[in-house]
Amino acid sequence: MRGDWKDEAMQYRDIDRAAQAAAEKELEMEVHMSTKHTPGPWSCERQDDDDGSIYYAIHAHAGYEFIVNVHENKANARLIAAAPDLLHELEHLVRLIEPHIVHTVIPGLATLNGARAAIAKAIGNNK
Repeated sequence: MRGDWKDEAMQYRDIDRAAQAAAEKELEMEVHMSTKHTPGPWSCERQDDDDGSIYYAIHAHAGYEFIVNVHENKANARLIAAAPDLLHELEHLVRLIEPHIVHTVIPGLATLNGARAAIAKAIGNNK
């Protein structure tokens, strides 16, 4: 008898995990459909001009769409190329953390608010 309730609890836990995964996937699709920027991933490639100058071309992998050229600063070019992935992962992290802070003061709340502000800046919702 005792094992029955444990088995049932395990089934409910598995159902909860599946429901959470489905909800996260649905939300991810909604975010992807409403994205105004060129979807990632983006890549950064060094280019050498005939005159000897160096620049880094940023391209989206979907159709190898040109994004921007960054002249002579590889660190900035890499950061720009990583932007879609950084935004996506930060949005996902905020979605995972937010349900746990409803009425709780948690360490790192200022960081969470900073993450929200960074997302708003990236998508053009900062005021």
